[in-house]
Amino acid sequence: MILALAIGGILAGCTNTEAPTAVISGAPEPLTRDVFFDVPRRGPVPLKVAGKLPSVINESSGLAQASESGVFWTQNDSGDRARVFAIDAYGKLVGQAGKSGVVITNARNVDWEDLAEDFRGNLLIGAFGNNNNHRRDLSIYQVPMPDPATATTADATARWIFHFPDQKEFPPEEKNYDCEAMFVAQGKIYLLTKHRDDTMTTLYRLDSRDETESNALTLLAQGNLRGMVTGAASWNDGQRVAVLSYSGVWVFTPPTSDGARIFEGAVSWMPIRAGQAEAVAFLDADTLIITNEQREVFHVQISEMSTVSRRD
Repeated sequence: MILALAIGGILAGCTNTEAPTAVISGAPEPLTRDVFFDVPRRGPVPLKVAGKLPSVINESSGLAQASESGVFWTQNDSGDRARVFAIDAYGKLVGQAGKSGVVITNARNVDWEDLAEDFRGNLLIGAFGNNNNHRRDLSIYQVPMPDPATATTADATARWIFHFPDQKEFPPEEKNYDCEAMFVAQGKIYLLTKHRDDTMTTLYRLDSRDETESNALTLLAQGNLRGMVTGAASWNDGQRVAVLSYSGVWVFTPPTSDGARIFEGAVSWMPIRAGQAEAVAFLDADTLIITNEQREVFHVQISEMSTVSRRD
């Protein structure tokens, strides 16, 4: 089967959430050219349940590695307080932060869809769920990495509101501006969209981190990942990037750990059956941890994934 990749201080309480229409002038050409991949014929792999999340985490939507090895942060989607929970690789609550979560005191949980570590001592919280494609307050919170053993509260030290430079209508006719996936590579923040009308995803980068106005993302590439993208994570500051969809999981090895070039390097892929899987992180260089909204935890060995070859 052939897969085509077509490239194509504000904190909580902010009242100015109107995102101006913006066009990036003089932007560099996308680094990722059109590529094709030969995807082997392979049926969905039913993932074996490795653990179970507690009932207090009833809609796990993001995962990020904590400062302690084998400990992860996760969060509920909208409907919960502005808090994150510490869990181990099997879903068990960890430390003080696991009991009732770490409350982010100056944030609001409005469609928190993904988490990421920035490899510089911070936890990033993606408040960018956009099912109806009409939000103008999409944002990312930066929080100093809490200590799972002792933390009960934390403060966001920054909040960056952003908008998609190519979105002209709110909502647009084509619902291509939902977002549930974020990763960091070489200190830069990348987002992958969840298209509602097709199986494409669009890759953007947050280049400006102005806290006084909405930041226009940089559009980089577009690829067909055969399903709606629901999560992303990186290993070793972009050495590897995992991208999760409802139908499969992908691992990219971008050249020089450049997140803008994730479609150019080596690619591994596995079609999966794992319920409504919405969060992914690296347990180690060869193991992924995935959670779904049925509170199940899965482990995936990258070595068991299929190699996908690029057709030049």
